[in-house]
Amino acid sequence: MPKTLLPCQEAGEPLTISYHTKATIASGVGTYAITAAVSGAAAGDYAVTVVPGTLTVTKAPLMVHVKNATRAYGTPNPKFSGTVTGLLNGDKVTVTYSTTATITSPAGTYPIKAKVSGTRSVNYLPTIKNGTLTVTPAS
Repeated sequence: MPKTLLPCQEAGEPLTISYHTKATIASGVGTYAITAAVSGAAAGDYAVTVVPGTLTVTKAPLMVHVKNATRAYGTPNPKFSGTVTGLLNGDKVTVTYSTTATITSPAGTYPIKAKVSGTRSVNYLPTIKNGTLTVTPAS
C-alpha cells in the first residue's frame, strides 16, 4: 500500500503513514478493511486518530461465447461448447450448455444457452452470447 509523508510543523520531521488491508489479488468479492499505522521519530508527539477505510472488490467481467452447431432431424444433439474469457488468478468455473431442441424437434433453429457455475463463479459478472443449433431436414 502507498505511504504518505506528513510534515511535522513543530518537530520538523516527517511522519510516515502506512496503509494495510488483508485483501490480496486473489481475494473474492466483498469488502475489506483498510487500516493505517503512523510512524516516524515525531509520531509519539501527536495523538493520532486513524479512521479505517474500506476496499470493495467487485465482480470481474466474464465473457462466454457459445459456438453454433448443426445436426440432422432425428439425430441426437451434438456436444455443445464455447469459449470463456476473463477468468483471473487461475480461477475455474463450470459452463453448462443447453437447448430446447430434442431429437424430435422439426428442422429449424434453436438457441444454445450457457450457464456459469462453480464456487469461484460468484466473483464474476458473466455476459453470455448464445449460439444457435440448426436442425436440418433428414436425408
